[in-house]
Amino acid sequence: MKNGRIIVLHLITRLIKGGADENTLYTIKGLASKNGKYAFFLAAGTESDMSIVKKRLDGRIPFLLQRSLRRNISPFHDFLAFFSLVRLYRQTQCDILHTHTAKAGILGRIAGKMAGVPIIIHTLHGSSFHPNVPQPTRFIYRQIERLAACFTDKIISVSSLLSENYISAGVGRADQYTTVYSGMDLSKFANAGTARSTLLGSLGILEDEKIVGTICMLEPRKGVSFFLDMARCVKKVIPSCKFLIVGEGYQRQELETLRDAMGLTKDVIFTGYREDIPELLSIFDIFVLTSLWEGLPRVLVQAAAVGKPLVAFNVDGVAEIVKENENGYLIQPKNTDQLAEKVIYLLANPERAKAIGNKGPAIVKNKWSIETMVSQTERVYQDLLASNIGYDQKHDHHESCDLATRS
Repeated sequence: MKNGRIIVLHLITRLIKGGADENTLYTIKGLASKNGKYAFFLAAGTESDMSIVKKRLDGRIPFLLQRSLRRNISPFHDFLAFFSLVRLYRQTQCDILHTHTAKAGILGRIAGKMAGVPIIIHTLHGSSFHPNVPQPTRFIYRQIERLAACFTDKIISVSSLLSENYISAGVGRADQYTTVYSGMDLSKFANAGTARSTLLGSLGILEDEKIVGTICMLEPRKGVSFFLDMARCVKKVIPSCKFLIVGEGYQRQELETLRDAMGLTKDVIFTGYREDIPELLSIFDIFVLTSLWEGLPRVLVQAAAVGKPLVAFNVDGVAEIVKENENGYLIQPKNTDQLAEKVIYLLANPERAKAIGNKGPAIVKNKWSIETMVSQTERVYQDLLASNIGYDQKHDHHESCDLATRS
């Protein structure tokens, strides 16, 4: 602690355009504005998008690039990253270490214990040992997560279902877990839809054509190939339908090639990365999510806030947003026949689709607000600070440190 300010270091594997990254940034900026109570550092690996760092942190939060921290397993780089993190914690003398995502969560927490960090928190944004991971790898990840939980004071989960999965797998104790839902500004989604004609024209879509869309990063875990397979099935029954895939990623070229091979070149539109997500959601007739694993998918909350019927693979925290037969339908993962069946049903019954979509805003209202997320996260911090044995003595040690020299 320096001049009464609690020093918090957030560590994430990479800072990119993703849900975990948004959560982390909203939390830091929300708490940083609270009467100067906290002093923050944000550390991330070399795969981070530096344009986001520059834009979102705006020089107000010190960013500490960890050059050895990589997403993929690399014994050499992981070894370097571990000891680099130990050194970083000792230099910053943080009161709270808050880790995010799998790699940063594993290396970061164990390094935090070695460095003597008083309080260690980890946020689960998704499972590292989900069913799509090969069984031997899944076993190893589960054991590593169990080890890391031994060095963790509190585990924040973005989904109660995710917490249940980890607890049932023997990762930590039930009393270590608390659920804090992802925070987001939903006001702009509730008020979207004022430029429909212009947007449709820019995408080459006619006013009377139906639109089924998804928004995601183009990488295997998002299951976009299943979306394409669904599109092929739907197109056979409802020819006057277009499909939008909004997002960017390293799998884009592969997916575009698959689309063309399916004969859907004119029917499936890849928009690339877009900033106008609320407006795009507003022109969808149905929102579909084919993720093979998630924590709690923020884009489903956003689509519900716009009032769209949801059809999604039933993985991890999806069921906390999609209520079966209420605001959408839950589909067995990888079952594209069932997925197409529900999409066709909703397209053929627009009044039913509208009624289902209209229930979405009430389901997500308040529960996923930024203010609620920030407030609940701070409560975790304060509870741990209050209960930490010997913390006052640690404060005395930190008072002698000059924060400016550590930024």
